[in-house]
Amino acid sequence: MGAVLSCCGGGSEPTKAWGEFDPSQAERDREARERAAAQAEARQQKFEQSAVGRAALKSVQNAKKAEARPGAGGAEAADWLS
Repeated sequence: MGAVLSCCGGGSEPTKAWGEFDPSQAERDREARERAAAQAEARQQKFEQSAVGRAALKSVQNAKKAEARPGAGGAEAADWLS
């Protein structure tokens, strides 16, 4: 039963308070964020170079072009809904 509450400081070794600042942990967090950002950039580049990624980007560009055309879902849609 004691294992359930062992995280609450009932053990023999002192525990840190939740709000205490640990510079070494902050440095590890910063390094982890940098590694995650580098990995995300690598995944994005790999996606953009793949066939699926190129098709998805082309589809997005075509959708943006369709939205930019005059009369693309503007007044006509309002006429149908009235």
